[in-house]
Amino acid sequence: MNMLLPQGEYIRDWTRLSPGDRVELVQDTSLSYASVDTVAESGEIVWLLSEATGQRTLHLAEDPIELYQR
Repeated sequence: MNMLLPQGEYIRDWTRLSPGDRVELVQDTSLSYASVDTVAESGEIVWLLSEATGQRTLHLAEDPIELYQR
């Protein structure tokens, strides 16, 4: 299996994100591209808009995902 690897900088602290930021989302074994819609002040919750589908998804800091700045 050939998995794409993220190219951006790993984001450990989601409070660094702002609406409109473009990110790479690694979830399970897939890589997708999204833009930040909303980030909770605490940095524990982020809403992302998928570049491929336009779908808005909610992610919690404890979810098994990784975000990378594009």
